[in-house]
Amino acid sequence: MVKSGPGRSIAVPKKCPSCDSIIIKEKEDQVAYQCSNSIDCPAQLKGIIGHWASRDAMEIDGLGEAGVEQLLNKKLAR
Repeated sequence: MVKSGPGRSIAVPKKCPSCDSIIIKEKEDQVAYQCSNSIDCPAQLKGIIGHWASRDAMEIDGLGEAGVEQLLNKKLAR
């Protein structure tokens, strides 16, 4: 359980809902939990490719969330 304010707690999942890997906490002084399967987790891969194609990185016009999903579904990106 993680405190989210006065009298409120949030249950942190034990496993990733996307790939069923263990959820880990990178640093003890932060409240950042993530999937331990950073290479093969579909949700992580989708986020990585989405960020890479974003305006702040490669600025690939037209490659949004739907385009990234199509690339992954057709196994054109990994």
